[in-house]
Formats: sequence, structure tokens, C-alpha cells
Amino acid sequence: MNGDNFYEWFNTILPLLNENAVIVMDNASYYSVKKDPCPVISWKKADIINWLEIKGEVVDHTKVKSQLLERGQVF
Repeated sequence: MNGDNFYEWFNTILPLLNENAVIVMDNASYYSVKKDPCPVISWKKADIINWLEIKGEVVDHTKVKSQLLERGQVF
């Protein structure tokens, strides 16, 4: 199992469950995979800019990473 497979399976099975169903999960890493992760300080500046522009932001390329990351926190 991996994050993509779990995501597809979960979205397939979820609508079939009763409204009062209880879902019990352990700490498997693939449960917490983010489909659209937000940028973090370890990202390259170009990747942060690209992520922001994909989200429709107009980006000042002269800003430093910390300033760009502040912009990313609104999403």
C-alpha cells in the first residue's frame, strides 16, 4: 500500500459507509500523505515560486524564501 493507492481506495469506500460508521486507523505513513503539500523552508526558492504561481499568485522574484513562505501560508 502507498499513499496514492490508499487515497483512491478510501475515496471509493467512503461513500459506501453508513453515516454513523466508525473508521479506525493505525499510524501507517501512507494515511498522512499530502496530495498538495505546502512549501517549507527546505524547498528551493524556485519551487516555492512555482507553487505560488500555480495557485494564481503574482510573485515578486526578488523576495527571499522566508517572505515567499509567508505568502504560501494563506492557502
